[in-house]
Amino acid sequence: MKNIVIVGAGGFGREVQWLIERINEKQNIECGEPLWNIIGYIDDGVEAGTEVNGHMVLGSCDYLLKQNAPLAVACAIGASKTRKKVIDKIRDNQHLSFPNLIDPSVQMSDRIEFGVGNLVCAGNILTVNIKIENFCIINLDCTVGHDDVLSSFVTVYPSVNISGCVNVGECAELGTGTQIIQGKCIGTGTIVGAGSVVVRDLPAECTAVGARVNQLNSMKYLPRKICGGGNKQLNSTATVKHSGLLILGAGGHGKVVADIASFAYEKICFIDDSRKTDGYKDIPVVGDSSYAILHKEYYDVFVAIGDSRTREQLNLSYKSNGVTLVSLVHPDAYIAADVEIGSGTVIMAGTVVNGGSKIGDGVILNTGATVDHDNQIGDYSHISVGAHLAGTVTVGKHTWIGAGSVISNNLHVCDNCLIGAGAAVVKDITEPGTYLGVPASMRKRENSS
Repeated sequence: MKNIVIVGAGGFGREVQWLIERINEKQNIECGEPLWNIIGYIDDGVEAGTEVNGHMVLGSCDYLLKQNAPLAVACAIGASKTRKKVIDKIRDNQHLSFPNLIDPSVQMSDRIEFGVGNLVCAGNILTVNIKIENFCIINLDCTVGHDDVLSSFVTVYPSVNISGCVNVGECAELGTGTQIIQGKCIGTGTIVGAGSVVVRDLPAECTAVGARVNQLNSMKYLPRKICGGGNKQLNSTATVKHSGLLILGAGGHGKVVADIASFAYEKICFIDDSRKTDGYKDIPVVGDSSYAILHKEYYDVFVAIGDSRTREQLNLSYKSNGVTLVSLVHPDAYIAADVEIGSGTVIMAGTVVNGGSKIGDGVILNTGATVDHDNQIGDYSHISVGAHLAGTVTVGKHTWIGAGSVISNNLHVCDNCLIGAGAAVVKDITEPGTYLGVPASMRKRENSS
């Protein structure tokens, strides 16, 4: 028998213990003795001496660095990037080996190229001419089709179906129930949400969510963050810095933003200067607006304040203090691939933004709004529920486009305007003010007596 340790004493670590036990059972039947002797677990976050399913936690990864005798290692850490960090730390110890552990129930051909350290759990089907590099995890009940390539440190969660000729980049994670059609590429570090259907290539370092494929060909891209303050494309590579999000403003708008953010962030908290609310659902209020600056190394931030002037003031203050501001897009919005989005913008469910459009900083695009081709929406403007902007429209800064209003094509609306609900704008608006009616005209101020 060969000695083996399991890195990670959590739920998946215990499943890997079961995987090893199943391999031993088969080996015992075929050869009269088990193949592996599990000597314990390694976990940086669990106290040494703790018992886990009949085996002791031996210590942290430092235990492995000190090994001077042959020892096999099974790395049972589901998060791809964390798994890579651990392996990078320990793999230079020449006494450690990293076997491929494959459940006896797996159906696979002999035309599969494996690297080292891969874990293939029960119920999987792997067909032909597949390449699986190093330290991949293929969890329960998945199918991997012909000519697929899984780069190192990929995590495939349960019940994923990967069609033929798919290339999955290093450290990508495929959520439970994901379906990937043939010939697609998943970028390095990209996370595909549970139940998604991938119908086009995905860029690196984004989170993609969506279960519907319709005539818009709208697999929904949802980058974990769209950051910056300039020409940042929705589908461009975004560097994922933080896994948590602070939402400034725990009122109604903040709650809507929290629901959208839940598609992209595992940890969400509110911050609110009024502190008049206990939060929303299971999302707590953890401090006031200064909390974001004090904890900027841990959190992304979104300012969910309806008043555009206040929103601008807070965003600019945060930017000057090095806080990472992000934009959020609901997975049920359709955004063309070449749309440019600034920072601090939210795009809600059912919104459509067509090609060539540019969305500024701190913009609110509300439910069901439609923005046709080549539009430009200025910073801190608000496009309300069901509003429609025809092609080549320019909307200035701090402008409110009311619910159900329509702006005809090739028009300009200047800064600091309010377009009333249901209004129809049919000519340029060059003077700040309030515009109502069909066609829209400026509402004159009444003299007070």
